[in-house]
Amino acid sequence: MSPSWGRTTKQWIVAIWLIVGALAIYSLWNLVLPLSLAILLAYMMNPLVDGIVARSRLPRLLVTALVYLVLVVLISLAPILIVPEGFIQPISRAQLDLNQILLSLRDSIASYGTLRVAGYVVDPTQVYQLVLDNLQASLSQVAPRSVNVFFGVATGFATTVLWLIFILVVSFYLVKDSPTVLDYIDSQLPPPYRDEVWNLIYTIGDVWNAFLRGQLLLGTVVGVTVGVSMFVLGVSNAAVL
Repeated sequence: MSPSWGRTTKQWIVAIWLIVGALAIYSLWNLVLPLSLAILLAYMMNPLVDGIVARSRLPRLLVTALVYLVLVVLISLAPILIVPEGFIQPISRAQLDLNQILLSLRDSIASYGTLRVAGYVVDPTQVYQLVLDNLQASLSQVAPRSVNVFFGVATGFATTVLWLIFILVVSFYLVKDSPTVLDYIDSQLPPPYRDEVWNLIYTIGDVWNAFLRGQLLLGTVVGVTVGVSMFVLGVSNAAVL
């Protein structure tokens, strides 16, 4: 039975780790979010890989590669399955509705014929065409800015893809080498306190697993409830939303 740490010792250890963590976060601020996501993904994938390895007796490297291959395929198919229904069709319908509105407005204006205002004869159709021409000219001036926005979005998309690749690669190696990492951590722990440290790690793991399961269950319930409600109300693309 390992001796328990004293209250003062635990407080000093927590304070030291907080200082080290704060310095690490400050030095590697741009990597904090990707690394956190990679660790979270590895934490979620590790039990699945452990279970498959225990049942199939296949090499851990092979099982990890197959699991991540399936994950990459699912991530690649997600935009194909969501984007056409969720974005292209609504945009097309919006463009069609706008064209119909413009045509209806032109026909309505033309039906009034000419108007006499303060002794002047005004043709509403000409006024409508003048406003439309000015609007088109304004949009043509905005076009170069739209190009800049497009390139900005394209750059952001490319950056996101690179960070996604980084997260997948880091989490892949964390899952593949998790037994080695755990053995290394165990070897670095002081023997008198080894049992207490691992007991603390397992307790934190159980609490985190319960929290994660609760969040997934909550997200599922809310998503299904909102999706069904919008479908019943006749909202377009309820499933995607």
